[in-house]
Amino acid sequence: MTRLELIQSWARTEDFLLDARAQIFQMTEGEFSKDLAQFDMFIKANELGLAFETLELIVSESQLKSLRIVELLALAASSMDLLEK
Repeated sequence: MTRLELIQSWARTEDFLLDARAQIFQMTEGEFSKDLAQFDMFIKANELGLAFETLELIVSESQLKSLRIVELLALAASSMDLLEK
């Protein structure tokens, strides 16, 4: 993978994660505000794997039943080659 392809892949992954975060925020508002703040910190530091894990934890703990969130997290996992997630 070239450097340009890698940067484009990171951008796609970040978009998937930010979209999933927006979906979660709308459903949980303040309940996971600390976790969402941590997610924001990870995104700013380009720690996409940690950002993914944070959203995955929120979804698991909140038992959200949104197919869109699951789809976005699956796309992000695939983009990062985390197929087992």
